[in-house]
Amino acid sequence: MRKTLAICIPTYNRPKYLLEFLKTAVGWLNGMNKNDVQICVSDNASEESYECVVEYMKSVDVEFIYSRTDKNYGADANFLRAVEIADADYCWLAGDDDGIAEGAIDVVLSYVKTNPDISVFWGNRIICNKKLKPFMKDKWTKERQSFIVDFSNEDKVVEYFDKLNSTTSMGYLTSLIVKKEEWDTQRTYCEKYKGTIYVQVAQYLSMLKGKGKMMCIRECIALSRFGNDGFYENFKQRIFMDYKGFLAITGVFEDSPMIAEALKRILRRHYNGIFLAAMAYMNKPDEEEKQMMYMLGYTEKDMRIFGYKSKIVILFKLGARIIKSMFCDFSWFIKTSFITLQKV
Repeated sequence: MRKTLAICIPTYNRPKYLLEFLKTAVGWLNGMNKNDVQICVSDNASEESYECVVEYMKSVDVEFIYSRTDKNYGADANFLRAVEIADADYCWLAGDDDGIAEGAIDVVLSYVKTNPDISVFWGNRIICNKKLKPFMKDKWTKERQSFIVDFSNEDKVVEYFDKLNSTTSMGYLTSLIVKKEEWDTQRTYCEKYKGTIYVQVAQYLSMLKGKGKMMCIRECIALSRFGNDGFYENFKQRIFMDYKGFLAITGVFEDSPMIAEALKRILRRHYNGIFLAAMAYMNKPDEEEKQMMYMLGYTEKDMRIFGYKSKIVILFKLGARIIKSMFCDFSWFIKTSFITLQKV
């Protein structure tokens, strides 16, 4: 019997984290909601054993689908496969190292059942430490109530994008719930975005473009673990992974330059002067990387920090920018400081 909601988890070599995730999800299931939910795990040919996961799921009363590929097809392909194996009206994508917030399953079920015209739902999160202990709520916008973005109206899309201040507010996996039938129609088109680590963003934006509606729900639905990002080896590599991904997904709106530019502004607000100064101090971009930054809309003034040869001068400017942020956006400063400490 087709379920209302599938929690879809792509995974690779993290059985202990996944087991912890599953326990948070199963913990919020009960006699009233469990018949509406299935849990799907797509294992990208992990080298580590997932026997502990399978045995745990056998011990609980919830529909469980576990599928293992014959080889590692990459993160993007696994994101797509996690939804492909589901048999549900809506799919909630989730990172295997995250968790489900208290009451979030009931919240999501309520939204999808009462809003059949919505293609994509997007939830807030709770920032946690490496042990998944909550630290603070992290809301993608300053709106206090849930709201709908109509993607048939370009001005409304730009207005929404201009409320967002981080790349995470577009790409964080465990915030995303999609209508599966509409998601499946975009699979062929979005194959070209594999390798960007943003295929799920291209997928849901393609669903919405010109016609769909997205609901940003006010509740925090995800527990977001920090300190264990496995996609990068150094600071600059992480930044340019986002640069390349965002530059690619602007292609979804190649015939809507106003929206494409709004997407680039999100990235520039995220990787602001503080991040540029930190990059200048640790590992400056080469000429090819600088050209990519210009394509993303950074100005000569923004790029001036890379012209300083003295690390002392760069460090001074970095410190000055950090101090300024404390007064301009103290919440951002606290959040960023906490996240940075989790990586130490």
